[in-house]
Amino acid sequence: KKDDKTTDPKKDDKKDDKKDDKKDDKKDDKKEEPKEVWIMDPATDMYYYWLWTISIPVFYNLMFLVARACFNELQFTNSTLWMVLDYTSDVLYYIDTFVRARTG
Repeated sequence: KKDDKTTDPKKDDKKDDKKDDKKDDKKDDKKEEPKEVWIMDPATDMYYYWLWTISIPVFYNLMFLVARACFNELQFTNSTLWMVLDYTSDVLYYIDTFVRARTG
Protein backbone atom coordinates (compact mmCIF):
# COMPACT_ATOMS: atom_id res chain seq x y z
CA LYS A 1 0.00 0.00 0.00
CA LYS A 2 1.28 3.48 -0.93
CA ASP A 3 1.71 6.17 1.64
CA ASP A 4 -1.09 8.74 1.26
CA LYS A 5 1.25 11.61 2.05
CA THR A 6 3.53 11.15 -0.94
CA THR A 7 2.90 13.57 -3.77
CA ASP A 8 3.89 13.82 -7.35
CA PRO A 9 7.27 15.65 -7.75
CA LYS A 10 5.96 17.50 -10.79
CA LYS A 11 3.21 19.06 -8.73
CA ASP A 12 5.71 20.20 -6.14
CA ASP A 13 7.82 21.83 -8.85
CA LYS A 14 4.77 23.64 -10.20
CA LYS A 15 3.89 24.92 -6.74
CA ASP A 16 7.44 26.16 -6.22
CA ASP A 17 7.39 27.90 -9.61
CA LYS A 18 4.13 29.64 -8.74
CA LYS A 19 5.56 30.81 -5.41
CA ASP A 20 8.68 32.13 -7.15
CA ASP A 21 6.55 33.96 -9.71
CA LYS A 22 4.52 35.59 -6.95
CA LYS A 23 7.71 36.69 -5.18
CA ASP A 24 9.08 38.14 -8.42
CA ASP A 25 5.84 40.04 -8.99
CA LYS A 26 6.04 41.52 -5.50
CA LYS A 27 9.66 42.53 -6.07
CA ASP A 28 8.74 44.19 -9.37
CA ASP A 29 5.97 46.15 -7.65
CA LYS A 30 8.39 47.40 -5.01
CA LYS A 31 11.09 48.45 -7.49
CA GLU A 32 11.12 52.16 -8.14
CA GLU A 33 12.61 53.89 -11.09
CA PRO A 34 16.15 55.07 -10.40
CA LYS A 35 16.29 58.64 -9.19
CA GLU A 36 18.11 61.16 -11.29
CA VAL A 37 21.02 62.77 -9.50
CA TRP A 38 22.26 66.17 -10.58
CA ILE A 39 25.99 66.22 -11.26
CA MET A 40 28.05 69.23 -12.31
CA ASP A 41 30.29 68.32 -15.22
CA PRO A 42 33.63 70.14 -14.92
CA ALA A 43 34.00 70.19 -18.70
CA THR A 44 30.97 72.41 -19.29
CA ASP A 45 30.65 76.18 -19.39
CA MET A 46 28.22 76.01 -16.47
CA TYR A 47 31.05 74.88 -14.21
CA TYR A 48 33.21 77.83 -15.21
CA TYR A 49 30.34 80.24 -14.68
CA TRP A 50 29.90 78.77 -11.22
CA LEU A 51 33.60 79.20 -10.46
CA TRP A 52 33.37 82.82 -11.56
CA THR A 53 30.31 83.32 -9.35
CA ILE A 54 31.95 81.77 -6.30
CA SER A 55 35.10 83.83 -6.81
CA ILE A 56 33.17 87.03 -6.02
CA PRO A 57 32.52 86.21 -2.34
CA VAL A 58 36.04 84.80 -2.01
CA PHE A 59 37.59 88.08 -3.12
CA TYR A 60 35.07 90.03 -1.04
CA ASN A 61 36.12 88.13 2.07
CA LEU A 62 39.78 88.38 1.16
CA MET A 63 39.74 92.15 0.77
CA PHE A 64 36.89 93.66 2.76
CA LEU A 65 37.03 91.54 5.90
CA VAL A 66 40.66 92.50 6.37
CA ALA A 67 39.90 96.16 5.64
CA ARG A 68 36.97 96.16 8.07
CA ALA A 69 39.12 94.55 10.75
CA CYS A 70 41.85 97.15 10.31
CA PHE A 71 39.69 100.25 9.93
CA ASN A 72 36.97 100.49 12.55
CA GLU A 73 35.40 103.52 10.91
CA LEU A 74 34.74 101.48 7.77
CA GLN A 75 33.16 98.73 9.85
CA PHE A 76 30.70 100.96 11.71
CA THR A 77 29.59 103.31 8.93
CA ASN A 78 27.86 100.68 6.77
CA SER A 79 27.11 97.86 9.19
CA THR A 80 23.82 96.89 7.48
CA LEU A 81 25.53 96.60 4.10
CA TRP A 82 28.30 94.46 5.59
CA MET A 83 25.80 92.13 7.24
CA VAL A 84 23.91 91.64 3.97
CA LEU A 85 27.13 91.00 2.04
CA ASP A 86 28.45 88.64 4.74
CA TYR A 87 25.29 86.54 4.82
CA THR A 88 25.06 86.49 1.02
CA SER A 89 28.63 85.19 0.91
CA ASP A 90 27.79 82.53 3.47
CA VAL A 91 24.78 81.36 1.46
CA LEU A 92 26.91 81.13 -1.67
CA TYR A 93 29.49 79.09 0.26
CA TYR A 94 26.80 76.66 1.40
CA ILE A 95 25.53 76.31 -2.16
CA ASP A 96 29.12 75.79 -3.31
CA THR A 97 29.52 72.97 -0.78
CA PHE A 98 26.55 71.22 -2.41
CA VAL A 99 27.89 71.88 -5.93
CA ARG A 100 31.35 70.58 -5.04
CA ALA A 101 29.83 67.43 -3.59
CA ARG A 102 28.03 66.88 -6.92
CA THR A 103 30.96 67.67 -9.20
CA GLY A 104 32.22 64.65 -11.02
